[in-house]
Amino acid sequence: MVAATLEHILGLGSASASQNTDARPVTLRTSLSTLRTVDEAPYRTAILAGAKLVTLSWAVYPTLDATRPAGLSTRSSGRNSVSATVSPASPSPASCC
Repeated sequence: MVAATLEHILGLGSASASQNTDARPVTLRTSLSTLRTVDEAPYRTAILAGAKLVTLSWAVYPTLDATRPAGLSTRSSGRNSVSATVSPASPSPASCC
């Protein structure tokens, strides 16, 4: 089985070309409002359209968690985040956002 995967939820749109999370730790100082309204928007749309898999970003977003990258943070992948919409505990994609 092959399934589409949404890459790097919370987005890397504010990252410059030199901010490569594969090469080194990256901190993205994006406001919470921008993360929620701009960076998460395409993920929310794709999840509601049926996407089942999401790869979490390895960037650090200080507005969510100043010490851990999104992939390890309970704050960036918790109930208020788009990534919670694909959690097995969520009854439907629209239920949490």
